[in-house]
Amino acid sequence: SYGVAASVLSLSVNLFATVIVAYKAWISRRSLRKFMVSGDMTIRMERLFSILVESGMVYCTIWVSRF
Repeated sequence: SYGVAASVLSLSVNLFATVIVAYKAWISRRSLRKFMVSGDMTIRMERLFSILVESGMVYCTIWVSRF
C-alpha cells in the first residue's frame, strides 16, 4: 500500500540524513582536535551537532515504534 511505502521511504531518508549529520560531526570533531582548535565556537558547534544527531535518532525511534 502507498501508506506503508511512504512510511518506509520517510524513515529511510531520515535515517540516511541522521547518519550523514553524525558523520559530518565526527569528521569536524576529528579535524578540530587535530588542529587543536578550542573555544566557545567549538563547544557550540559540538552541541549543535549533538542536538541534531540526537533529535534524528529520537525521530527515527518514534517512527520505528509505530510499526
